[in-house]
Formats: sequence, structure tokens, C-alpha cells
Amino acid sequence: MSKGYFSKTVKGIYEKISFWGIDHNASEIEKDFTILINQYLALLTLIFFSHGIAIYTFIAFTVDSLFLLSISLLFALSYAIKEYRKNKYVILVTFILLNFIITYYSSFCGVESCVFLFYFPLFLAIPFFLNYPRNKTEIFIISIIILGSLYLSAIYNFNLIPQSDLVVKYHYQNKLLIMNITFSLLIFRITYYFVGEKKREDYMLVDFNVTKDQYIKDLQIKIETLEEQHKKEKLSEADISEMISLAQTNDSIFIERFDLYFPSFFDTIRSVSKTTLTVSDLYLCAMLKLNFSNKQIALYSNSTVKSVESKKYRLRKKIEIPADQDFTIWITSV
Repeated sequence: MSKGYFSKTVKGIYEKISFWGIDHNASEIEKDFTILINQYLALLTLIFFSHGIAIYTFIAFTVDSLFLLSISLLFALSYAIKEYRKNKYVILVTFILLNFIITYYSSFCGVESCVFLFYFPLFLAIPFFLNYPRNKTEIFIISIIILGSLYLSAIYNFNLIPQSDLVVKYHYQNKLLIMNITFSLLIFRITYYFVGEKKREDYMLVDFNVTKDQYIKDLQIKIETLEEQHKKEKLSEADISEMISLAQTNDSIFIERFDLYFPSFFDTIRSVSKTTLTVSDLYLCAMLKLNFSNKQIALYSNSTVKSVESKKYRLRKKIEIPADQDFTIWITSV
């Protein structure tokens, strides 16, 4: 198996996971948040599964590995109920269940194993799935339960089996301690990143709503400027029709002809992109500039709507278009 094939396969799986359950009629903000949820849950599934396998490999198949594998299975099953992942009651029940599993795991291994560290990434994940003050009741309930369980586990260090049996049965305490610390810190770091990404999108949405009127005015000015540019370049209806025809037939000279009629467009796109744009990227930009829909682009390029959405998402990242701006409107205004 070649390295290129493996890389392409991994990239394909990553994109399928990221775009799972996306509503194509939703706003860009909603789409981006769905992508974040998919990526976050996928990484948590991988981490807990790896942790469980590591304990099974280096220690034994015990309640520890069973606990971790059960959590990874829980995260994996979340993809089957994508319609309910944003439901506050489902989120509330899930947090309580995860808290119960961590408490159970901690009571088996004792405070010395540092299982209680898993409470911290769980607590940090609250603002990722719930928003304050809209979900303040749910946030309060979950916070009290998690903090209460944390202090009970740390203070009383209760065990489900006698301590003497623990010493014999869990002679691997040091290995377990190192693994729990490592993986809990890894989960904490990943959770911190995704919470930050969600907050960044929330702030951009708020800023967008505050400056919406000004944004519309600026957009209108750009549209008028574009119309003047069309007049200056003397684009006739026949010219526009020719470009549309070339685009619909996916003709190889479409890019060349488009660049002839819009000589500064590709240069502007390249100047704001942080990476080199491919011919496929330029083709997509041109199609969006001509106001083709995702379905039309998919039809004319012999691909799927999901593939077009995926290409648009990668292109947004390359050009660094803010999440609060509609991609098509931004391209049209260039």
C-alpha cells in the first residue's frame, strides 16, 4: 500500500466523519459547529479506545480497560443519534452518565490511580455543548453533580472492593497512574482547543449580528463596484453565456476564459490564501463567482453535493474566510 493511497484514505475518512449529518440548508455557523462536534467526538472515541487497548496490552483486561472501551463505544454511538446530539436533555443525561462511569471507575481503582482527573475535561466540556445563559439550569445541574462527585471521590476515596484485595489485584497501580495522567491531560488539551474554537465562532456570530447593517452596506458597494467593472470590461450577455456554457460542460478552457473576463479575480484570491491554490480550487471559486449552487457545481463537475461542501470547507480554511461570512457572498464580492 503506497503512502499516497494511505494518506488519501485517511483524509477521506476524516472528511466523512467531519461532514456527517450536516444540514446543507443550515447556516455556515451551524455547519461549522456540526463539524466541530463530529471532530471532537471522533477524537474522544479514538483516545478512550486507545487508552483501553493500552491498558489491555500492557496490564490486563480489567475493569479499567472495560470502562474506557465502554466510553469510546458511547461516543461512537453518538453518530447514530445525530438528530439529538444538540438536544439539551440528551446532553444532560449523557454528562450524568459519563460522570457516573468515572465515579464507578474511580471507586474501583482508588484516588491513587488519578482516575479523578477525568472529571476536569468533563467539566471543561460543558461550555462546548451548552450555552449560558440559555442553558443555565442544565449547566448548574451538571456542574454540581461533577464537582460533588469529584470531591466525594477525592475526600473519601471509597472503594467497591476491600483495600487489601486492591493491593493484590491492582499491583499495576503505577502503570495505571501514568496512563491515566497522560490520557486525561490529552483529553483536557483537546477539549480546551474545541471549546476555544466554539467560543471563537460564537464571538464572530455576535460581532456579525452587531455589524450586520454595515456589512450589508459594504456588500452593496462591492456589488455596485463589480457591476461597474463588468461595464468597464464590456462583458456582454454572449460573453457571460459562453462562460456558463463552458462551466456546465466542465470544459478545460473554462478557467482560461474566466481569467480573461475577470483578470484580477484569481490574483486577489491567491493573495489572501495562506497556501497555494490548486486548479480545482480556482475552478470552485470561479463557479461560485458565477453564482452556481452546490447542486449545480456537483452536477457539472461529476461529483456529489457532500464532496462540494467538503471542498468549500477546505477552501474556506485556505483563504481564511471568517465563519460569520457566507462563502458564496464573499466570493461574489471579490
